[in-house]
Amino acid sequence: MPRSTKADKARQLNVAQHLLKRNVALSEAASTLSREFGRSLRQAYRYLEEAAQLKKPVPITEATAPVTLKLPPTTVQGLRAYARSSGQSKRRARRDSLEVHLAYAFNRLFEWKLAQAYDMFGARVRAPDRRACQGEERT
Repeated sequence: MPRSTKADKARQLNVAQHLLKRNVALSEAASTLSREFGRSLRQAYRYLEEAAQLKKPVPITEATAPVTLKLPPTTVQGLRAYARSSGQSKRRARRDSLEVHLAYAFNRLFEWKLAQAYDMFGARVRAPDRRACQGEERT
């Protein structure tokens, strides 16, 4: 049987918590979890124990994929310093920095480049007014 992902475990804990809040008998809740998620009764009881300790549902996170990046040493030093000063793990600091960069890179494309995309793909949707976007930097 394959290992559960973090998202799978979060879903299963949320279902277990929901069953407990509905005051379903433990044996019935364990049977339901076991049947719905293909887990052993023993594992289902473990999830119920863990769910009983939860104050709110577990957020379901997006799956991750490993990526190797080659960065200049100064960038790595800067990320490490940021991680130390913010109290975040290095992994979290790298992910946050990359997400901010990607959000910036893609959001700054919008207005006038979106208008170009509308033109290229022949969209029938009204594109933004290019004159309103004249002041934007074009890259």
